[in-house]
Amino acid sequence: MAAAAALVALVAGLTFLRSSSGEKSDRVTPSAPAIDLSAAPDGYRLERVEGGLRTAVPKGWRRVAEKTDGILEARYLVLDGPEVMRSLRVFDLAGSTPRQSIELIRAAGNVEERTGPKPFKAKNASGYSMEYLHRITATVYTVSIRFKAADGRSYGVDAFVRDDEDFTDADVRTIAETAVRYLQGSR
Repeated sequence: MAAAAALVALVAGLTFLRSSSGEKSDRVTPSAPAIDLSAAPDGYRLERVEGGLRTAVPKGWRRVAEKTDGILEARYLVLDGPEVMRSLRVFDLAGSTPRQSIELIRAAGNVEERTGPKPFKAKNASGYSMEYLHRITATVYTVSIRFKAADGRSYGVDAFVRDDEDFTDADVRTIAETAVRYLQGSR
């Protein structure tokens, strides 16, 4: 679990992604319809995280950690046997910009990039996303999103899965994107 705590990063955009030059990227995702932020999407529950924020968390996942030293970090986890782990982390970037945070992941080593970093934009946030494999004692597929939210603060969301053949990359991406779309409130 300590090795998993070292992971950082996550999300793909909800609207058409564009590179910094303004050209369309290879990955185009259609605009999402308006969502009702007062109700959780199917398979999720709305969870209040420290500081007055709330987000959508998969049903059945439990909170295992939260920092309260002025830096928001809420971690949710589900274990399926001794080796399979799925995790969601929502945290305050604490002074770092979304781009700086993504670059720190790239510089950390033992990270095999799958995609990214790519610009990302949602109705309530804009920043960068990156997908990668992180090799610790096992291979962990991670989706990291770093973004500036509507409240003007910068946050990170990481969703990752270790050793789970039944959980696809798209499943991990959906968990991260959903957490970002439903993150609201103010600190």
